[in-house]
Amino acid sequence: MAFLLSSAVLAFGPVSHRGRDLLAGEQLSTLAWALCGAALRSVLIARLLVRAFNILMAILLLASLYPVFMDA
Repeated sequence: MAFLLSSAVLAFGPVSHRGRDLLAGEQLSTLAWALCGAALRSVLIARLLVRAFNILMAILLLASLYPVFMDA
């Protein structure tokens, strides 16, 4: 697990030098997403749970786009 997390941090690191603070923030964000994904992996073991999770995430994604399309 530690290898996967460290490789995720390295794989999604910056391609240019934008400052140490931004680099640290990007690595922390990537680490947080990797940890959440690892935690969800143990919960989403049944096909029905995976489907319910995907539908919920799709609804949340569409809801987050609502303000963008209503401003246009």
